[in-house]
Amino acid sequence: MSSVEQFPFVNADTTLGEAGFRPYMPIQLVSQQCLITASALLDAGATVNVSNIFT
Repeated sequence: MSSVEQFPFVNADTTLGEAGFRPYMPIQLVSQQCLITASALLDAGATVNVSNIFT
C-alpha cells in the first residue's frame, strides 16, 4: 500500500492567472558540510495544453 501526500500549488507567475500555479514539494539537500532547504517543482503533467491550427 502506498502513502499519499499532497503538496501546495504556488502561484509562480501572477500574470498567467490560474495557469501560473505550480505544485512544489519541500526538499532538503544534505552533505557532510551543509544542509540546504529548498522547493522542488513537481511534474504533474501539462499545466496548459494549447494547440494552434493554421490554415
